[in-house]
Amino acid sequence: MLSINPRIGFVGFGEVGFHMSCGLKQAGVERIFAYTRDLAGSAKSRKLRRYAQIAGVQLVPTLDELVAQSELIISAVNARGALKIAKEVAQLIGANGMFADLNNVVPAVKKEAAALIQAKGASFVDIALIEIPALVEHRALMYVSGDGAEEFCKVMSKFGMNIEVMVAEAGQAATVKALMNIYLKGMQALSIEVALSAYKASIPIGHLSLLVSRMTQNVPDEDEMAFWIGRGVLHAHRKTAEVKDIVNLMKGWGIDPLMMKATAKRLSAIAQYNLEDYIGENLHPEDSQSIFEVMDQIGRERGIGLH
Repeated sequence: MLSINPRIGFVGFGEVGFHMSCGLKQAGVERIFAYTRDLAGSAKSRKLRRYAQIAGVQLVPTLDELVAQSELIISAVNARGALKIAKEVAQLIGANGMFADLNNVVPAVKKEAAALIQAKGASFVDIALIEIPALVEHRALMYVSGDGAEEFCKVMSKFGMNIEVMVAEAGQAATVKALMNIYLKGMQALSIEVALSAYKASIPIGHLSLLVSRMTQNVPDEDEMAFWIGRGVLHAHRKTAEVKDIVNLMKGWGIDPLMMKATAKRLSAIAQYNLEDYIGENLHPEDSQSIFEVMDQIGRERGIGLH
């Protein structure tokens, strides 16, 4: 069980750890520790020590000491090192400890890490950071799942952390983050393709920048998602033809339309369900859930599946 003012230990003290620590200290967390392997005498080491002093964080020389000093251990390393850190912490953590992993990794990694930590009697929190701590410090919106999620929220929300609990196993929060990445990384790639096409077509990017930045600024809310999904699936035949025309236009500019070809392929796959014939029965354009349920049913009936 976490105390009212838990001792927190960050494994990794980069941008996320620094900004979250600054906010948590200002919010009243009394003791924050950090361990990083970059403390050997180097320019990076000096920078880390300076950041630790600014944030009011005590750097410790070993992972063993960090685990011994901390009730709540937060892993903030990187995707490549996340599971390795979880394995090392699992050898050291006690039954009353809590390990929170906020690294941007696939759900399977979070599940494996959770199993390692839980095998030692400690609790695990899968954290998906939705906002950027560099902008809002510890108040960045996060989704959490795992057996320690509710306790983590109960204690840490009192310090101003913006936590949404998913009553589900570890890996579910990571799944939300993966879905966000499909959208955001896809929009980034599409933005590059748009900008490259504008350059080749001699159109100043300034004429498009407002549109592109607005589309990538935020993940759309539920109503906006339903609107775009509904229009996309119900007009898939027409939109497929329109996109194919755009593909040919871009080829004329000398651009390989990678994103647009993929878009045409996706819309063409949707068009085969002829969903416009099902409006008003079980399908409601404003309800994406009903759209996918009808697609699933059609897929089973026609033997084409849902893909």
